[in-house]
Amino acid sequence: MYYPKSQITSNLSTNGEEFQLLSTGEYYTGKYFSTSDGKFYTGATPQDGDTLELIKPQRKKLPLETTNSPSDFASNTSRTQLPPVYIGSVRGAIASPINPKGEIILPTEDDYTDYEYLRYFLQQKINKTYLEVSKSTYDNYTSKNSNVPFQLYTPIQITWALVGKPIEVYEINRNIIALAQIQDKLKGFSNYFKGRYLKYYRPLKNEYYTTKGGELKVQNTDENYAGYYHVFPTRGVIMEGRFHSTTPHRILIPFKGEKVIESLLPPIIDREVGTSIRKNIARKSGY
Repeated sequence: MYYPKSQITSNLSTNGEEFQLLSTGEYYTGKYFSTSDGKFYTGATPQDGDTLELIKPQRKKLPLETTNSPSDFASNTSRTQLPPVYIGSVRGAIASPINPKGEIILPTEDDYTDYEYLRYFLQQKINKTYLEVSKSTYDNYTSKNSNVPFQLYTPIQITWALVGKPIEVYEINRNIIALAQIQDKLKGFSNYFKGRYLKYYRPLKNEYYTTKGGELKVQNTDENYAGYYHVFPTRGVIMEGRFHSTTPHRILIPFKGEKVIESLLPPIIDREVGTSIRKNIARKSGY
């Protein structure tokens, strides 16, 4: 939508008692703006993404005990002005759509056999926040089920790699998220994962992983790392060392860089923790 600046009052706030969303009837809390024609919309300005129209409260609580029949309510003018999702409750308060809750969906053994599985998410259109949900919840939003506030959320489906070489699986999942963020305009989607692109990873067999450099850098320092590394699957990250231990050890980030010269490697690489070459490679990595 477009309004000249002279016709809008921007950056207003409401505590949740003042407006409802026209599309769902749900009470709204947050920033809003008003227009010269007496309308109200979510967001501080018209440029704040998907703005939704707001209306003054129309929803009222019905008495807990009533002698009216369902047909009496169906003919009630104020009731029929409400969105269809609220019509159907004769006794007590009028029902609201159920807001989604985050869910932890673990891969099955069949998923590991297939080397991948599908993950499902919802993006809150106003706040641009994300939560993971089940397939059944995802289906409710794609089908626009009237029992959920589908107008407020964007459903997302991605493929998630589970098996393979750690660095390759990491980069596959990172690229899938980056592509979805760009193609589907999912602002901040990659931030949701916090770099944990090996979540639920499982190796093909028990083996140790090593690198001569040019593949991993130390988180926070950008040092080119050479040596043993392992995957901490519950956190979904790569860490230094042959295996996990209670001793503090650093997180490693895949990147495409230069191989470390053989002479710079320790004489015996067969030790629990490798080495990081004291060379800042941030400018060369492009990461």
